[in-house]
Amino acid sequence: MGFDAREDEGRARESLPSDKRQRFSLRPEIERPLSIDKNVWPTYFEYHPEVWELLGRPQPPLIEVDPDCSGGLWLSLERMKRRLSEHSRTACLLAVELFAPEKTTVAEFPSSLIYSQTDPPILPAGSLLLGCDVADAGFISSLSNCGYNEEELGSPFWAYGLYRVA
Repeated sequence: MGFDAREDEGRARESLPSDKRQRFSLRPEIERPLSIDKNVWPTYFEYHPEVWELLGRPQPPLIEVDPDCSGGLWLSLERMKRRLSEHSRTACLLAVELFAPEKTTVAEFPSSLIYSQTDPPILPAGSLLLGCDVADAGFISSLSNCGYNEEELGSPFWAYGLYRVA
């Protein structure tokens, strides 16, 4: 689907409070979850500037994206790396893959990313699977943003693969 740059796992970032992890996470013992959801694992990029106009600008400021990033991910890994370098940022580079039936349409998964082509079109050699997340087309994670009852804590359907890009 595309690429993103997130806070590196090795950097100290705030853990989710224990009470929120107990209520909203399938794995409450994980203090700093890795997620497709930018509210759970922050991105360095400003994908939707109109939202930040309403919410207020975060500090440090997010990096402006190219016009073709309107789907919430970069389509070009090299352009994303160049933008990070221009702003002297180091990050965990992600490749995001959608796990869905082969002939899924935009009517079933409402995102322009479903028909987009990435550059490179395959994962770079040495990339590492970080895990999977279940989320909607807007990348709102159901693994970390929904309250669960005991029955729902069973086996989830994995929707996104997150890969650390080498």
